Amino acid sequence: MQFAQPDIIGICLALAPLDLPPYVLLWIVDWLPRYDLLSHHKKIHLIESVVQSIRKLKGLQSILNHRVVSSLTQFSDQIE
Repeated sequence: MQFAQPDIIGICLALAPLDLPPYVLLWIVDWLPRYDLLSHHKKIHLIESVVQSIRKLKGLQSILNHRVVSSLTQFSDQIE
């Protein structure tokens, strides 16, 4: 599994904009040569962890964007 971990993470990151469910990502990974021989449990756990991290980052990005817009709005109101 050690050799496959960076590849699986890379696939999850590359396909993140598609917002695919973890089991679809697993199905894609299993099409790679020899990856279907790896532990199903370890692969899905890794994929779920990466997907969860991506969702957390998207949530934080949304919060930060909202704060920036609010700050800019308040700043522009003060200038006028």
